[in-house]
Amino acid sequence: MQFSLSRIRGMLRPSLIAFIALLIGCTLTSFGILQYTLSAHIKGDYILLENDYLALEFPKDWLAFSWIDHNLAAGKSYSALFASPHIFSVMMFRVYDQAATQSYMQKNNLTDTLSVVIFEASRIYNWSLENNKNATLVFLENGTITVSDHTALYSSFLIRDGFKQDGKLYNLTCMFISYVSNQKLVQVVFWGKEDDCRQTRDIFNTVLSSTKVKI
Repeated sequence: MQFSLSRIRGMLRPSLIAFIALLIGCTLTSFGILQYTLSAHIKGDYILLENDYLALEFPKDWLAFSWIDHNLAAGKSYSALFASPHIFSVMMFRVYDQAATQSYMQKNNLTDTLSVVIFEASRIYNWSLENNKNATLVFLENGTITVSDHTALYSSFLIRDGFKQDGKLYNLTCMFISYVSNQKLVQVVFWGKEDDCRQTRDIFNTVLSSTKVKI
């Protein structure tokens, strides 16, 4: 089932809509809303999403969207985004094929996984500056983590006063994870208001541990 972005505005906070637009680069006109097609895959408090690109379990009460971007030269990427309907906490998984990986890396002058992480952190920070020109980026931790039996690089960072809601400024936190396997790029993002992400960190860990990338 396909829905235009304008039709889901009533389901999401404006700040979350803006973040979705940031993630997809404003290149798409529609999303697939997953809950309507995955009701048969409920496993307790989670739903199993499985397709040709990845398999994972996500909370059954979260909003879920998926899309395929065909606008990356000869390649394509598959993305799945999960958002709490009550607080500002978002998870996104993106898988590029070989041609899309090459296009993404060349377009953004990137050479390796580390440069990907730094580039995406800067992009998110620049988005925050649109909310508050005095927002401050603070890198908290860098390291490696296992995703789908691969060793991935991650960076956790804080953006002080990077998010405005109801006229008040809040801190944002983000964990950006990336790895390349067989010349195919995989990205995972866990993002949101600092307090909200703290509440949902265990949920993110559960989703991440269930993730299997298939391409």
